[in-house]
Amino acid sequence: MEHLALMAVATFLGAVVSGLAGLRHLPITEQGKIKDVISMRDVTEWIIQRQQEQFDSAINAIKTMAASNRRPALNTLIGGFL
Repeated sequence: MEHLALMAVATFLGAVVSGLAGLRHLPITEQGKIKDVISMRDVTEWIIQRQQEQFDSAINAIKTMAASNRRPALNTLIGGFL
């Protein structure tokens, strides 16, 4: 399904860029039959969702790196000397 979504988005954006600025809906066909219709809103929501997933993934990677680079607490370093 993800592959079909990527193809649909690429087709839609290609049509918009090629000068069909008034295009609001695009039929999705398979073997010459209409399977679905996507709208510009569908494409926009799909792009925003993918960007949010990438952002969340980057934030989690940064948090993981930060946690692994933390210095041990002072009492752990000096152990039983206090």
